Amino acid sequence: MLDGKITSDTNVTNIASRFSTQTARRQARAVVLGAGLNLFTGTGQVLLFSFGVFVGPIVADTGW
Repeated sequence: MLDGKITSDTNVTNIASRFSTQTARRQARAVVLGAGLNLFTGTGQVLLFSFGVFVGPIVADTGW
């Protein structure tokens, strides 16, 4: 009887650990996919928001 209880607890632990591993992998895939899409489509935004850094030296160099 004690062996059966340990076995059922062990099965619950195995199922829980497998579920958390699958959930973590699914979340990791979502993060990688989202980051990849952001890098692919977000280049224009990076250029837009970093443009101000280059305006000062360009104005100083060209005398506008």
